Amino acid sequence: AIQTEVEKFFQSKLDKTLFILTVITAIFLPLQFLTGVFGMNLHIPESNYKYAYHIFWVSSAVYIISAFLFLRFSNMQKFITNAPQSTH
Repeated sequence: AIQTEVEKFFQSKLDKTLFILTVITAIFLPLQFLTGVFGMNLHIPESNYKYAYHIFWVSSAVYIISAFLFLRFSNMQKFITNAPQSTH
């Protein structure tokens, strides 16, 4: 009985940790893709545009801010901050 409770406790901690890592990955993976595309030593049409560098960073900042605001004001915030409690 005690071993089952200990296993439930560690499983709930693992579930919460994996969920948080998944959310972080979902936020930063698209930005890493864009960074990889623009970091290649290839000629892409956007690189000739005068403000391409600035547009990239502004759009990245807008994306990150909107993702954090979504998490802040949605039900996800409650799920992230409230860890599942084990029953005793």
